[in-house]
Amino acid sequence: MSDAVTTNIHDLSQYLTAPWAVAGAAVAASAIYYYLNNGQLETFSPIIDFNNQTRLVKGRKDGARVSTMSKSDELLSYHYDDAKTMYELFLKAQQISKNGDYLGWKPSATEPYKWLKYSEVQKISEQLGSAFIELGIEPSNPQPFVGIYARNRPEWVIAETACNTYSLVNIPLYNTLGTEAINFILMQTQLKIVVCDDSVKALELMNFESSLKILVIIEGISDEARAKAAEKNIKLYLFEQLKTIGSEKLKKPIPPKPNSLATISYTSGTTGMPKGALITHEGIVSVSACVLEFVYKTDIISGKEQERYMSYLPLAHMFERVSQAALMSLGAKIGFFQGDIRKLLDDMKEIKPTIFCTVPRLLNRVYAKVSQRICFLAQ
Repeated sequence: MSDAVTTNIHDLSQYLTAPWAVAGAAVAASAIYYYLNNGQLETFSPIIDFNNQTRLVKGRKDGARVSTMSKSDELLSYHYDDAKTMYELFLKAQQISKNGDYLGWKPSATEPYKWLKYSEVQKISEQLGSAFIELGIEPSNPQPFVGIYARNRPEWVIAETACNTYSLVNIPLYNTLGTEAINFILMQTQLKIVVCDDSVKALELMNFESSLKILVIIEGISDEARAKAAEKNIKLYLFEQLKTIGSEKLKKPIPPKPNSLATISYTSGTTGMPKGALITHEGIVSVSACVLEFVYKTDIISGKEQERYMSYLPLAHMFERVSQAALMSLGAKIGFFQGDIRKLLDDMKEIKPTIFCTVPRLLNRVYAKVSQRICFLAQ
């Protein structure tokens, strides 16, 4: 048995060098499945020739190429005819899942994961979005921006869904940008409202000279944060308070169009200040549809149960957001890790993801765990 398993493990190498991240997702899912279930790791046959991944587009003289997986040279804009924006895709996911579980989190190390259903996320998102509008952040404004400065958690996705529901534009912030870069983004976008994890991040934001008027804090407001806010003339709200404001002033959704701006994604780049990429709903839906096409071709989804996904890669980056959009397209449930990378495998054992998007650093850890298990079984 050990020889067979070792051979299968070595077969992973052809996937780990693939330029497509989703190939890594398929491989990781199989490795994780083995680790979580102590089963036999299956051997997968490549669905593409890694030495012949693209072909020239017919009739083009500019060198444009298309994936050899594509049957035509036409660009894929969406997967579902009735889901061409992130808002429509969310509604479609609720239908596909039959209002199943959507967002999950672990309240404490000793408690099991808790889940919000798609309809519950829709309700809270409408409350939050209504509150944003009530506080003056409207889609008709020249800068209908909502900042999100938080780790991966249900409130992050709820804030994003609130923006999608009311044609607002989310702008993620993240620690690794550095304080100078965050200050630059605040100034360039003239952000007036940011949703953040806790008072520590709120205090950090209030140290900058900016246009901030409102901070929404998820975990609680400290006395220090209140004092600083009073000094800076910034209003502080708890996340729960915005839900109450929105429920009392509930507004009808203002759906975006495919070409509506969905997010401004800043990247540190290699030189100078961060560069903000203007990304439309159509752009995210298009890429997620391509990911979905790839996933279907890998046969890693059974269709017999609700797919499960674990979120740990930063939501501030488009890789994770596109991955979640693709999983949402399947009506999947998404569980968030506890925030501690050392507990990641424990979180996986509880969520048991059927699809897992990852990066080489984590795959090395998984490889080590699987190899350790194989050595144990071989003794």
